[in-house]
Amino acid sequence: MEVSFLAEQSHHCKSIAQWYYDEWAKNYDVPFNAVLDDVKSKSKSKKDFPLCFVATENNEAIGAVELKLYENKQYDYKHWLGGLFVLPSYRRLAIGKELIQLALNHSQKLGIEVLYLQCKNDHSSLYSSFGFTCIHLLSDNTCVMVRSV
Repeated sequence: MEVSFLAEQSHHCKSIAQWYYDEWAKNYDVPFNAVLDDVKSKSKSKKDFPLCFVATENNEAIGAVELKLYENKQYDYKHWLGGLFVLPSYRRLAIGKELIQLALNHSQKLGIEVLYLQCKNDHSSLYSSFGFTCIHLLSDNTCVMVRSV
């Protein structure tokens, strides 16, 4: 497995957008083209938020994670970790953990002091293992978490 910036592998934008659409966006009636445009916006930089990392195996995208700006408009929190996705056939191989750690390390290199994320309550233990703590419980069985980088 290799991990690189989506900026170096932008041909994977459509695959990642399809994952995000199927997993999250279609439940909120967000059109696929809007998701694709959002993913493409994260394929332009290696250092400035927003950006994305993509994990590949044999030149096939198998996972991704994003560093975003102002992800949840309810809160004035600037830097967010999000969009963690690993193809089902590659789950339970620590790829998600590797992507999270890479995003944390990169955030630290950029001088980011605090990262936020929003996840399903059922997934919060994964992020807790990286030092994130819940600061808001939301009505849709999700929580907002925070971590000092």
